[in-house]
Amino acid sequence: MKKFRGNLFNEYPDLEKIYQLTDGLRKIYNQHISKPPAMTKLVYWFSNVEEADFKPFSTLRKNDNESL
Repeated sequence: MKKFRGNLFNEYPDLEKIYQLTDGLRKIYNQHISKPPAMTKLVYWFSNVEEADFKPFSTLRKNDNESL
């Protein structure tokens, strides 16, 4: 599976960044840590989202900021 993803990511570099952002968010939520460290990790994740400038993630960021 890794080889397939590697080939796919070579062909579509944006797809790799989207995968990394999604995986990063999943890892934050699956860590079972208290709220303050989780919020710190989310701040870093959101900065990566801003840097990537993918519209679906920007929408998620806007929605999450409204709920905090």
